[in-house]
Amino acid sequence: MNMRTKIAGLGSALVAGTGLALAVLVVVQRASLARELRPLLRQQAEDAAAAFLQSVQEQCENAQRQVQDRLMHSLKVAEDALQKAGGFRLDGETVTWQAVNQFTKETRSVVLPKAYVGTTWLSPTLGIDQHAPVVDDVKYYTRDAATVFQRMNEEGDLLRVTTSVLHTDGRRAIGTYIPHRNPDGSPNAVVSAILKGEDYRGRAFVVNQWYDTLYRPLWDESHRRIVGVLFVGTTIETVKEQIQQSLRRIRYGKSGRVFILGASGDQKGKYVLSPDGARDGASVWDVRDAEGHYPFRELIERAAGGAAGERVFAEFQPTGDSSDAGEAIFVAATYFAPYEWVIGLQVPHAELEAASQAATGALGTMLGRVLAGTVVLIGLGMGVSLWLARGLARPVGRVAAELAETGRMLNSSARHLAETSQALAQGTTTQAASLEETSASLEEMTAMTQRNAAHAQQARELAGRTRTTAEGCMVEMRQMQVAMAEIDESSQQVARILKTIDEIAFQTNLLALNAAVEAARAGEAGMGFAVVADEVRALAQRAAAAARETSERIETSMERSRRGVAVSRKVAQSLEEVVSCARQVDELVAEIAAASQEQSRGIGQISSAVGQMDKITQSNAAAAEENAATAQELSAQAELLRRAVADLEAMIGVKTAAEASEPYPAGSAGNGVVQTRPAGSADVGGSRPSFTHGNGTHPGQLAGRPGSSAPGVPRTFVRA
Repeated sequence: MNMRTKIAGLGSALVAGTGLALAVLVVVQRASLARELRPLLRQQAEDAAAAFLQSVQEQCENAQRQVQDRLMHSLKVAEDALQKAGGFRLDGETVTWQAVNQFTKETRSVVLPKAYVGTTWLSPTLGIDQHAPVVDDVKYYTRDAATVFQRMNEEGDLLRVTTSVLHTDGRRAIGTYIPHRNPDGSPNAVVSAILKGEDYRGRAFVVNQWYDTLYRPLWDESHRRIVGVLFVGTTIETVKEQIQQSLRRIRYGKSGRVFILGASGDQKGKYVLSPDGARDGASVWDVRDAEGHYPFRELIERAAGGAAGERVFAEFQPTGDSSDAGEAIFVAATYFAPYEWVIGLQVPHAELEAASQAATGALGTMLGRVLAGTVVLIGLGMGVSLWLARGLARPVGRVAAELAETGRMLNSSARHLAETSQALAQGTTTQAASLEETSASLEEMTAMTQRNAAHAQQARELAGRTRTTAEGCMVEMRQMQVAMAEIDESSQQVARILKTIDEIAFQTNLLALNAAVEAARAGEAGMGFAVVADEVRALAQRAAAAARETSERIETSMERSRRGVAVSRKVAQSLEEVVSCARQVDELVAEIAAASQEQSRGIGQISSAVGQMDKITQSNAAAAEENAATAQELSAQAELLRRAVADLEAMIGVKTAAEASEPYPAGSAGNGVVQTRPAGSADVGGSRPSFTHGNGTHPGQLAGRPGSSAPGVPRTFVRA
């Protein structure tokens, strides 16, 4: 196998090995990433779903707060109407009521004192076409339901003696009552709060449906006993419609949807808001998954039984008549206590797996491309290797021809080498003595210079650390300046915003005054509007006061931040000077250290050179005497060179134009050298033969030195 073939094979093997190693690495990494990617994506999905549910829950809380604020306003309207009508009182006369339990619909006969609003008796037979005091006024001005309750007994049962709440047949729900205990035996939350003299806010069952309510106790004239209750409320359906309109526009990812399930009572397990909007009111309480479990039951129980704000997660595949039957879904849910809802997010499991599948597909594509690239690289490597092999073979052939010619010339040059060797040996003896003295002095100078260089290097390191520390302080100071400037700019922006708020509050106050004047002119018809105007004016005045107080604090903060900016600017200037000086010191010390190191290296090189010169001088004499014998050996080496050139030609597969056909002569007998081997022979492995003088001394021992032969005495070199 010639060199051309070897180069081509080696290049192809290297390229193929690299490509295969890369392909194996991609396969291993793909398997590892596929294992690690799934739990990471699951955690990211849970975090994103929790954040999304938080925003949905905040929307529901905002809607519920708005309803409660509106009900508080309606309650004030009802209290004003009750006060203007003469208040609520009980008379000494009695009347018989057929009281109906609003939960069980059971009827019982009770005798109670007559209840009055001012001078108007609250009759049990008041029809829808007759005006009911207070409650109809509230309905007219606020569109919220209102009721006046009379306390039935010491347990606290509350009888509706006048109300704008209607039965399903359109009659007023007068005569229905709230029992102090629910049908399951638990205390009624509304009655319990009223008996404590407290308001009740929140969700409550009213006659035939759920309301968002506000109850306030009514006391007797001595304010010692609760004799009735004033109620305002709005149906949960109204609140639910507002929330539904907001949530139906929300999407999570491509196909994620929000849903709401009831968590108690007759709405337990039913969709308040279904994912697709088409199954509102449908029950999923008995829906099973592929393993026979009840996933929605478990979801509701876990969410309702968890801590406030806790998120629960589940994955399952519903079956049966569910709209998601047959499709695995990921669900995140949380409990909304004010309405006893479970708010959830439903995402198809396939959508969550899309990211993992995309990453795995990308790795597969990469692997295919790596393998294809490997094949292409192998082909390119073989082509380039063959091209390089041909390119190398031609110049190597030319070199082989030149080496052959050079070998012929070596034999002629060897004869002249022996004649000049003797003259060289005489001059080297005197030079050796001087070099020994010079070498000793240079060794002392080298030691001193090395100590100086070490000290300079230590100084350079200390200066470098000082410069780095100063520059780091400068960078941190610049960052502090930028932060101080940003604080100043933010303070100015807040001051401008507060000024705008103050102006808005002033204008709002004027508008509220105008509205109050107009309401006063309107008389009783503008009574409700006057209450709103008073509240708006009070809010505007509080907003203006808060804005002024905040503005003063912002001005103080801005002044302090300006002083901080000025101080940081001065400190930054000082640090810049320190950094500048540190740079100069570092540069000077670096130059000194570099010069010391260069000087140390230079003296060391001189010392080494002198030592080498001494050794060389000692050996030059011996080398000069050896040169004569070496000249004879050159002829033999020239023959070896010719044979090596022939081997090189065979290896690269070419022949030179002119090939030596005869061996070179081994040497000339006229130079006093005797060769013990046949002419034209060569040492095995190309090693040099050794020579000795005819008197047994080594050629390196010069005349005038111990063991040297006398000058001018003929010497005979005998091959060992």
